[in-house]
Amino acid sequence: MDRSQFTFYESFFLALQRIKDKEARADGYDAICDYALHGTEPDFDALPDSVAVALYLILPNLDASRRKADNGKKGGSRKQTRSKPKANAKQEQWQEQGDRSSKKESEIEKKIEKENEIEIENECYRKTSPPVGGEVERCPDTAAARVRADYLDRVNPAASPSSLEELGAFAEELGEAVCRRAIDVARDAKKATWPYIRAILRDKQARGVKSLADWEALEGRREKAPGATHAADAKAFQRDLDWMDRFLSGGSAWSPSS
Repeated sequence: MDRSQFTFYESFFLALQRIKDKEARADGYDAICDYALHGTEPDFDALPDSVAVALYLILPNLDASRRKADNGKKGGSRKQTRSKPKANAKQEQWQEQGDRSSKKESEIEKKIEKENEIEIENECYRKTSPPVGGEVERCPDTAAARVRADYLDRVNPAASPSSLEELGAFAEELGEAVCRRAIDVARDAKKATWPYIRAILRDKQARGVKSLADWEALEGRREKAPGATHAADAKAFQRDLDWMDRFLSGGSAWSPSS
């Protein structure tokens, strides 16, 4: 039966105040009034989770207020006794729905926390020096960390954690300078992608390169003067890739550059 009024407690206000989205908060107020005045049960699946959680806590109080008002009008404690099992069953239903909603909210929070951990890890790769006048940077200042930072700065600022981990492993084995040279080669070839850079590093790894001196000896020339490009390296490596494509298709017996 419809009612013309109901008691709105301060606890209702405090619960709804925690809902930051104004539109969702308004939906919460509408749902409470519609339920208290007309007995219309809210569609929890259509409501935001924050509103649903608040309603699970508020609706049992509205039920109790309605029962108290009905019993006062009819003046019958006998009626209250008869309706108590039904009221308890409904309150248990609200409680069960509230538990399910809380569990869902907890799962969402865990997912957000995991995503934040991944974001923090990626941010750690980007930082290479401590802030001026601030605390010392907690990220390790290693060759792997510096190479990752260089890759993020010059190649792909949104690189995946797996590619950064693989790049760090190359840095530890081949050295920081070799990894930076591979990035330079890829940029000069206008193919600055992780698969291309990884192919260069794997090639040098297979040839036993551990330093720039090894690289220079392998290419049969001395280290370039400051400011020079790495176009020759890119062309040499491109010849190897072209040969590999022809070899795999059975169209060439020419061997890669050594």
